[in-house]
Amino acid sequence: MPDAARHPPPSPTADPRALVRQRLEREYANLRTAVHAVGLRRGLRDPAARDDLLSEVIRQVLEKAHKYDPARSIVPWVMGFVPFVLAQRTAAEQRQLRVAPVTNLGPECDEALFDALDRASRAPGQYSEVHEWLEQLSPTDQEILRRRYFDGLSGAALATAVGASVAASRARLSRALQRLRTIAYAEGGEP
Repeated sequence: MPDAARHPPPSPTADPRALVRQRLEREYANLRTAVHAVGLRRGLRDPAARDDLLSEVIRQVLEKAHKYDPARSIVPWVMGFVPFVLAQRTAAEQRQLRVAPVTNLGPECDEALFDALDRASRAPGQYSEVHEWLEQLSPTDQEILRRRYFDGLSGAALATAVGASVAASRARLSRALQRLRTIAYAEGGEP
């Protein structure tokens, strides 16, 4: 059946969003099958993750409804959004990995260590064990930890203070914390 017969041209006053929504409802089963197939090829094994992908694609399609050509079939137009949405998700996952450094110890260990650093920064004459741990580190590690926890610098300010990019300073801080954890837990369990 020709596309024009299947999708008659809309009236000039028709709301593009309503038209797209109507055609999405009509083709939902085909779209779901096609998006799920692409999701499987891209490694989305969980059906719920593939349904999330479909939902995000439909959300973006509805946002761009004004760009839809009513003389064309909706399925190929919608499928053009899938690679874009997958690329957005991949980029977001990569940003998340860069922001949250992975450590070997759990959050409760980090909390105890950060608490010890905080106490030592507020009362420099006390909590000598924290200062002893810091002295066992290299001067570079000492500097970044002191700048972060004693001077309260973070982000771009910390990067500028240690003469590195923001990403490099995050990595340096993460490695320094890992070495400090090793020293702290080797000397007596908990900081």
